[in-house]
Amino acid sequence: MKPLFCLVAVFASMAQATLIFDNTAALTSGSDPVAPPSTGYFGPLYDSFTTGAGGGVLADLKVLLSGSATSSGSFDIALYADSSTNPGTKLADFGTLFDSALTSSPTLYDIATGDPTLAPDTRYWIGLTGNATTAFWAWSTDTTGPGVEHEFFANSDGVF
Repeated sequence: MKPLFCLVAVFASMAQATLIFDNTAALTSGSDPVAPPSTGYFGPLYDSFTTGAGGGVLADLKVLLSGSATSSGSFDIALYADSSTNPGTKLADFGTLFDSALTSSPTLYDIATGDPTLAPDTRYWIGLTGNATTAFWAWSTDTTGPGVEHEFFANSDGVF
């Protein structure tokens, strides 16, 4: 089974909100550092999700993170297009999260998205990037959550 980063994505159409990806209820199998290979790790980290048949906006995003609150580091969270089952062009920047906001145990963080419009039946990626960060993104090998089974994760070693 492939591991997927713990993520919740809610897609809101004109009529209702729909949960399109959620594996945060799954047992956490581990966590990966967001920091890049130049620091000895495998970041940046990305996780894919696919929208349903209706159009709408990315109304809510939650990620399961941990880190060191005493660190002065930070990392960026953004939405990326899909490029042949790889993270592609950055479409929306959701901002910077500072390590000082993190806890040492995995905690679900609600990320403001600005409600970008997403096309129907399209794969997108959430990416976490940063150089001097202590952030870790939790992951699970359990693919039974809504929208999780046919998705991918990526790090500096490739797409899985």
